[in-house]
Amino acid sequence: MTMMLAYDGDDRAELIARMAPVVARERADHAAADDWASAQARDDFVTMLRSMEAWTEGPAWDRVVTVRPRMCPADGYWTGVAAEVLDAASGRVDDEAGDSFTFEHGRIEDDPSSAYGARLVCARKANLERVFHPMWGGYDPMVAVTLDEITYYLNWSAQRLAVTVANRYAYRHSFSRRVFGHNLLMLAEHLGVDTVTAVRLAWIVAPDHCGVDLERNQALRILSDGEERAVHASGVFVQATAGVR
Repeated sequence: MTMMLAYDGDDRAELIARMAPVVARERADHAAADDWASAQARDDFVTMLRSMEAWTEGPAWDRVVTVRPRMCPADGYWTGVAAEVLDAASGRVDDEAGDSFTFEHGRIEDDPSSAYGARLVCARKANLERVFHPMWGGYDPMVAVTLDEITYYLNWSAQRLAVTVANRYAYRHSFSRRVFGHNLLMLAEHLGVDTVTAVRLAWIVAPDHCGVDLERNQALRILSDGEERAVHASGVFVQATAGVR
């Protein structure tokens, strides 16, 4: 079972921004005097680390984390320290989440506003902004799921049916059999598939059997507004590689 853990992009960015100053202070605390040829250089380095600030920028679906010291040397050295701090902070957050999401999707860039700053930018899924758009009023956009070279289009209600099927599957022969069976038949009828295929789709949509994670679940492609309108207009929710059915 694949787990869709708790930290989405906006949450993860905020946690990394909180972690960065902690990492910087810890590094300052371990800057032993014996490791430095100059006490003044060590003091300058520690001062820079203790002045590290971090914050998030950008919309919720495309967060950027910026780390920058308030105090830094004028000679152009130690310019990579902020990037090192940001990298370490990202690694800690990933470790706490039990995944490597930032490592897989993020990159550290130079801060265009400061030679001593660094930015963490993550690649976001196409059309992710639709998940956060207020026009939906809590309704998620349609997604495309590919199974056995066939693409299935699931709207908000179909996604919720899939979640219930996945969540109740383990109890399908006991106290949840009525709820499981009802939702499974509705999902299968909506897509025009057999119940076995409907269960397989449900496990792709909700691999942790708890909910739909449109950002983290790479098996779900978020449709654009135009694509969703076209699918609704056609009434065709299943498309094979050799044509539409």
